[in-house]
Amino acid sequence: MWNKIFLNTEKDSPFILFSQKLLNLRLDNLSFDLFDISHSLDTIKLNKLQQLFLKDLIAIFPDWKKIIAKKQHQTHHFTLDIHTLLVINYLKKSNDFLKLDNYNKLLLLYCGLMHDIEKNEGEVDHMHAEKSAAKARTMFKSNEFKHEFTEECCFLIENHQLIGRVAGNNLKSDEFFQNIDKNKLALLKIFTFADLKAVQRNQEFFVKNLNKFLNLKI
Repeated sequence: MWNKIFLNTEKDSPFILFSQKLLNLRLDNLSFDLFDISHSLDTIKLNKLQQLFLKDLIAIFPDWKKIIAKKQHQTHHFTLDIHTLLVINYLKKSNDFLKLDNYNKLLLLYCGLMHDIEKNEGEVDHMHAEKSAAKARTMFKSNEFKHEFTEECCFLIENHQLIGRVAGNNLKSDEFFQNIDKNKLALLKIFTFADLKAVQRNQEFFVKNLNKFLNLKI
């Protein structure tokens, strides 16, 4: 699998080691439903494995540090870093995610880490998906990621709001989804659900809009 993702496939490659940690990362001990906008990775208590993961993440992708404690617009209950960790947590709890092979799991997990990395603070940023995809593409290309994996992941990042927008505006899904590869669309659906569950405590935002998603033809 690693030869499909990285140029350097030696076992001691820092990117392979980090990806293994990403696949094995557990966040169940964190009381996300008790968090609010005052909580961030600067204030919450991580266990040793989580601390090591965060250290490695920032060492490999230094730009990720800028989302720590970054406030979002008023719909969100969490800072951007906590939202991102919560997305990862919901991905790992998804039955559809668990059925995937590790290649596709890593597509979603790296998408999770990077999907909001260029998001503006404290405002609705309509361009953040495109900006974050461009930033991720630059970071992946300079860090031994292969072109195909990079482009697949950046497609997910750039389009991570598509399903939500179609559902939220009651648009005809066939018009937007007919030209998207079925595997990519399935991954987008898994990611969308995790992302929207992570907007508010107790999945409130997702639950309020659940019927709109159930009516989509995906």
